[in-house]
Amino acid sequence: MVNVSVFCADGRSIKELEKTCIEFGKVSGTKINSTKSETLLLGQWTPTRDQLPFFIKQDFLKILGVWFGREGAAEKSWEERLANTKQKLELWSLRKLTIKGKSLVLWNKTLQVLQYVAQVWPVQPRTAKAIRRMIFYFIWNSKMDRVKREVMFKTDDKGGKALLDITIILRETFICYCMRNTLRTEDENHVGFLMARFFLMPTWRYLGWAEWERAILYKWETPWLYKEVKKFIKEFGLVATALTQWTPKTIQCQILARDISEPISTLSSTAADNVWKNITSKYLPNQTLCGWPSREACQ
Repeated sequence: MVNVSVFCADGRSIKELEKTCIEFGKVSGTKINSTKSETLLLGQWTPTRDQLPFFIKQDFLKILGVWFGREGAAEKSWEERLANTKQKLELWSLRKLTIKGKSLVLWNKTLQVLQYVAQVWPVQPRTAKAIRRMIFYFIWNSKMDRVKREVMFKTDDKGGKALLDITIILRETFICYCMRNTLRTEDENHVGFLMARFFLMPTWRYLGWAEWERAILYKWETPWLYKEVKKFIKEFGLVATALTQWTPKTIQCQILARDISEPISTLSSTAADNVWKNITSKYLPNQTLCGWPSREACQ
């Protein structure tokens, strides 16, 4: 039998769960392993040992690869996932890859793994800094950047290398997930919809996105993880963005469209290609270059 996570509201729910497990065991021939079953108590609930025959965790509980529990669960989830990601990138760094090749590795081997956690826990500044440091160490095989990071994130036609800004994408993932839950209409009793509306309704009204709806309950004190939504919207000036346009791909395109070119007008397009080829050379001293060639401007 695979792992199963169950939410129980009271002692009666636990008894019903035990009964269901026993009936399932009679049909399938399997049995619940009580020694490996764990419980995490939420809220002001203190059941007795007779009511709860499973081991009670006092701090964290891992569900589908993500940690939940008391304060610090988000950091614990990110630290564990980053450690695994860093280990994979170290193996890939042994191969001789171009910047484009390493960008593909980040896209296919790193982004999806981190996005899984980003749907549950938003990226905090400390975590975002660690992610960027890990990415650029993988790109340059050094702690010193040879090109400004802001330039590397820009598209080719604006003088960059279209490197993934994974921290921005992870923030978009969490926020767009909240948006989708808020806009859910096919099932208004869905847990994601109810929680998103409960915590985010004050933010929507502050931004002028929602009317007063007395039929829907909401909470004025927004939890720290939902405050990231308001912070992201104000940081990138996305207040005017329609709610239906909140998808990671659309938001990413809007952010990239605001980048300005980094041209060097006296540099030809052929010379620009040679510069990008030479910048990855191990013989080039570690240094940060201020200007960068834009293909569009190199005529």
